[in-house]
Amino acid sequence: MTPDDLGYWIKKFAIKYRSLTTRSPTILSTTEWLETCLGTTGMNWIPASSRLWIIHYSSFPGPIPSHWSTWTFWRSDASKGVFNYNLFNGNALQLKSFATTSP
Repeated sequence: MTPDDLGYWIKKFAIKYRSLTTRSPTILSTTEWLETCLGTTGMNWIPASSRLWIIHYSSFPGPIPSHWSTWTFWRSDASKGVFNYNLFNGNALQLKSFATTSP
């Protein structure tokens, strides 16, 4: 698959997902995978309403792919002796809104 083919497949998935759920999908990935496998042209196919759940096993979220201005969730590592943990980029009220409204 070319980056455009893969990006187009993600777009078709996003459209189908939204038609079944009324919500835009959240994309879970590393920046490296998105930039290597999709590149700029492939990421252009991803709907702008899709949120980013970035995987970066470090003490900070790391670089954000060019398609997004920020991350919605960040999956980090077990640096404190626990398994992977996920952090929401906002407060409790924003998390509730994210969980209950359609972007």
